[in-house]
Formats: sequence, C-alpha cells, structure tokens
Amino acid sequence: MPILVPCHRVLASDGRITGYSAGEGVATKAWLLEHEGIPFRLPSTREVETAVELALGLETGAAESAA
Repeated sequence: MPILVPCHRVLASDGRITGYSAGEGVATKAWLLEHEGIPFRLPSTREVETAVELALGLETGAAESAA
C-alpha cells in the first residue's frame, strides 16, 4: 500500500522549508503549514543566497566577494 504525503508537507531533516512551486512558492507553503499547525523553520538569508549561487553555477560566496 503506497503512503501519500502532500508535497507541501515535505521539509528538510532540520524542519526547514526547502522549496515549493505552487502558488507564491515558499510563502504559500509556509501559509499551508501554519494553517495546518505543522512546525517548520524558514531558511536563513545565507541559505537562500547559497541555493541561488548553486543554481546559477556560481562559486559559493561569490556574491559576498563582489560586494
């Protein structure tokens, strides 16, 4: 019997929201989890910057070096 988990309930192992493509993205996922009473933590600004750098193929920390 397959176990189904709504995709908005999928979190990182530390409880961090890692992404969501529906609606307004992470904001929608956070609203759904809050509405359902599911504990979560939002990623830090540095975690978001690192994810963007990796997605763009930049060297991690490049944004700090350019500033």
